[in-house]
Amino acid sequence: GSRNIQVIFIGDSVMRVQKEMFDSLVEHLPNIQTSYVSLYGGYRRVQALEPAFKIKLEDIQRRAKDRIKVVLFNTGLHDIHRLCGEEWRDDRYKYLDKEMLDSGSFSCTKEYKSVV
Repeated sequence: GSRNIQVIFIGDSVMRVQKEMFDSLVEHLPNIQTSYVSLYGGYRRVQALEPAFKIKLEDIQRRAKDRIKVVLFNTGLHDIHRLCGEEWRDDRYKYLDKEMLDSGSFSCTKEYKSVV
């Protein structure tokens, strides 16, 4: 028989649109199910401020226990913008170490590399 597959899309709104397009292509295939996990605000911010992120991943794992899992993960420009953009400076204090930010030693590119 056919194998049951769970395709998990993790990313920003572009990934959400890709999931929707994929759904339209496989809607007639009952053995393929999809999930979407939003990284709105950037991966680092979501990790720190949204406990529901981990819960959602665990829930997908539990519900798709006996399925083959395919994970499509995309992060990048939003994360770099949130970590490096001047307009997000105050927001970074909500989820990054305040002493590091105040010390002048913070490197947005190093932070991005450590996250991904």
